[in-house]
Amino acid sequence: MNMNEQDRLALSRFDAVWARVQPESAAAQTAPCPAPDDAEALRSLIDQTSAAAKVLCVLARREPRCAARLRALACERSLMARQLQGAYYLLTAERHTPGASCTVRHESAACLRCLWQTSRNQAAHARRFADETDEPLLQTLYAELAELLDAQCEALWEILCAVLG
Repeated sequence: MNMNEQDRLALSRFDAVWARVQPESAAAQTAPCPAPDDAEALRSLIDQTSAAAKVLCVLARREPRCAARLRALACERSLMARQLQGAYYLLTAERHTPGASCTVRHESAACLRCLWQTSRNQAAHARRFADETDEPLLQTLYAELAELLDAQCEALWEILCAVLG
C-alpha cells in the first residue's frame, strides 16, 4: 500500500490517540494527555459553535427571505461543532455536550450583527489556538474552523444587508 507522508504521520499518532480513548490498554500509561488549555479552548469553541448554530436556526424561522441561507449556515456550524466534539473525545476520552437551550431576544438585524462580530472574533481565536497547540488534530480543526467562520462572516454580512434593505 502506498502511503503519503500525511498518512504515515496520522498512523504514527493513532497509538497515542487510541491510548487516551482506551485507558485500560497498556499504551495509556505512556500517551501524553492534551494540555488543560487545549481541552478548555476546545470546550469553549464547542459551546460557541453550537450556540451559533442554534441562533442561526432561530433566525431562519424569523427571516423567511433568508431562511435557506441561514439554515445552511446553521448546518455548517452544527457539523463543525460535532467535529470539535469528536476531537475533544479523542483527546480527553470524555464527552462534552454543549448547553441544550438558546434564546434569541433581540431583533434579527441586531442578532445578525452580534453573530457576525462573534464569528470574526472566533475566527481570530481559532487561528491563535491553531498556532499555539502542538496537537496536529487540533491544528487542522482550528484552521478549518477559522476558514469556515471567515466564509460565514461574508455570508452573514450579505444576509444582514438583505434584512436591513
